[in-house]
Amino acid sequence: MANEITSTAFYRWLLHRCRMAGYDTNALEKRTEIIMIASVALSEGLTPEATGHIADALGVTPQELTRAYLSEMRQKTITELLAHPDLAALDTQLNEIARTA
Repeated sequence: MANEITSTAFYRWLLHRCRMAGYDTNALEKRTEIIMIASVALSEGLTPEATGHIADALGVTPQELTRAYLSEMRQKTITELLAHPDLAALDTQLNEIARTA
């Protein structure tokens, strides 16, 4: 799963922003944190509270942070929908995505 996340555009964006904010991205703890944030963002989306905290830590706006992952998150959701047509669970997730957009 980590390899799948580290190949995403959002992970690369997040890693770059962490470096620009002065974080030691070579530290295992920081890399693990970046992977976790990217994983949550791309699978469930970030809560407004988490978005605010992460954006502040990176020196970006909450809107910039959300824009950085939202398109990729939507594409992942569409891919999952096509692969697993269990519409009930995915419908709930798509409604959440639409609400936060």
